[in-house]
Amino acid sequence: RRGNSRMLLCGECGAVPECPRCSVPMTYHSANNRLMCHYCGHSERAWETCDECGGIMKHVGTGTQKVEEELKERFPGVEILRMDADTAAGGHEKILQTFRSKINGNAKCSGHSECDAIIMDDAKIIAVPGLVANDIDAALMHEAAIGKIAGEQIIKLMTMGLTEQEAEEQIISGFLK
Repeated sequence: RRGNSRMLLCGECGAVPECPRCSVPMTYHSANNRLMCHYCGHSERAWETCDECGGIMKHVGTGTQKVEEELKERFPGVEILRMDADTAAGGHEKILQTFRSKINGNAKCSGHSECDAIIMDDAKIIAVPGLVANDIDAALMHEAAIGKIAGEQIIKLMTMGLTEQEAEEQIISGFLK
């Protein structure tokens, strides 16, 4: 769910701020301290106290903003990227995905890290292996299978009698095996 909290609720009288146009509870967004209707786009200041009785407003539910904030608190120094309609806003196809794996071989062992990804539209994918062999008998491997569904592949499968959708599904299922 987008936003920080699904809605605000008065702890005294139970009032919930609703969109004046749609009559649905509005979502709290902490980035700009506003209540927003995800149906029509109406926005207004967030209530700190209830407009009905003056009671203190409580946050109900967890949205992607809250998850992002909590992860940043728990893992300082780690890059946290949030993807929802607020952050990607029509540009989700330009998202950069980074796969980082780290395997430490401190004794005789086998380790295998694998990243399988399909690039869609203008997306970018980076596979960053971290293999550390601290023992002569540590056998560590990283595989990255990254591919793009290209027009030629689809056309080739369509000449064999598949529809475009069936061709895409065939490529994806074969790639992910």
